[in-house]
Amino acid sequence: MKLEIRLYNSMQRYAPDGRARFAIEAGPGSTLREVLHRLQIPAGQVFIALRNGVNAELLADDRFDARLADGDAIALSGPIPWSRGYSSPVI
Repeated sequence: MKLEIRLYNSMQRYAPDGRARFAIEAGPGSTLREVLHRLQIPAGQVFIALRNGVNAELLADDRFDARLADGDAIALSGPIPWSRGYSSPVI
């Protein structure tokens, strides 16, 4: 199955070839944890994990055990920097 990966903030350092948006192939029934392992991203570094725009914490007891499906878009972010000028997180 094909997954679209989007890396934001500190996660961008794990981007292959410096591309923060890319596609990977994964086996059927793969989990978010397996994708993190493949990309060599420590789970403790992930602040936000979204699957098709939905917080992965809502999809499974452990957000990293959420089963993925063909065509899923996975967005990962480290801690979000704060903008004093806008008084809101910068995404």
